[in-house]
Amino acid sequence: MKRQILYLITLISLYPAFGIAQGLSNLTAAFVDVGIGARAIAFGGAYTALARNAEAAFWNPAGVSYSEKINIEFSRVNQFGVIPYNAFSGTMTVAGTHAIGAGMLHSGDEYLSETSVLLSYAINGENLLPSGFEKIRFGFNLKIQFADFGGTTPQSSDYPFFDQAEFDAAVISHVQGSASGVGMDLGLLYAFSDKLDLALVYRNAFNKISWDNGQENYDEGIPDALAFGMAYRPANGLIFAFDFDETLTNDRSRRVHFGSEKLLLNKLALRGGIGQSIAAAGWRDYAMGFGLFHYFTGLGRAHFDYAFQINDLENTHRFSLGVEL
Repeated sequence: MKRQILYLITLISLYPAFGIAQGLSNLTAAFVDVGIGARAIAFGGAYTALARNAEAAFWNPAGVSYSEKINIEFSRVNQFGVIPYNAFSGTMTVAGTHAIGAGMLHSGDEYLSETSVLLSYAINGENLLPSGFEKIRFGFNLKIQFADFGGTTPQSSDYPFFDQAEFDAAVISHVQGSASGVGMDLGLLYAFSDKLDLALVYRNAFNKISWDNGQENYDEGIPDALAFGMAYRPANGLIFAFDFDETLTNDRSRRVHFGSEKLLLNKLALRGGIGQSIAAAGWRDYAMGFGLFHYFTGLGRAHFDYAFQINDLENTHRFSLGVEL
């Protein structure tokens, strides 16, 4: 029932974009960035300077360069208890200073489904760039994206909380179709010192999504955004992180994120964080979580991460499982 109600609301809210408003740009309702990975969310989303290994492609492609041999991770979240997101990613080193990665994110159901495929490349400047720049890491993502929407026609018996006029408006606006497109993310990481890392990401630096609703074809863009991050390690096993995000559209949406982690006995990590929009009537969510690590002699380690995100709409559980070889 919750899923059906959300779908009806989505139909009404997206009608201008899917039905009559060709030429609108920056459709934020599509391919929403909900944040991938339990560890990242437990940090409150302050992860731009911390992104490493397999999950890095979803946060900062430059972090792919930290891969040691092979890294694999799977993440899952049922956002607001309604929309399932499943992500799988892997990275590996190539010729020492180079690294490549690939990831897939799928979300939704028969009402609206979206799939993003990420192909990543990153380079470590050490022993490659001139003096003064050797601590810089650079990476980029090539994103291939697909969507299908309106696969199921709403039935009035499924929506008892809406009157007939509201339901009729949703039925009139009901559309079916698909979309596909490409995009690119750019990322930088700079090891300012042994204790401080700085990061910058330009998300959707290039992006184009072509929609087909059965009546017309048109293009929409996903908003581009900048993210600046810092990660500070004052002591062994202790991390503090900060992110500042800004969407480069007319609404000039700004968000800040804070998070911390404490590693205990090299096997348990405790985490907490907060995300806050900078607006008079903005949103705020809190998160907490933990990570468990198991080491395999001569092979690598496995890790399990959990995060609990507290949100005004509905609290959310997040899970990740990964292997580093």
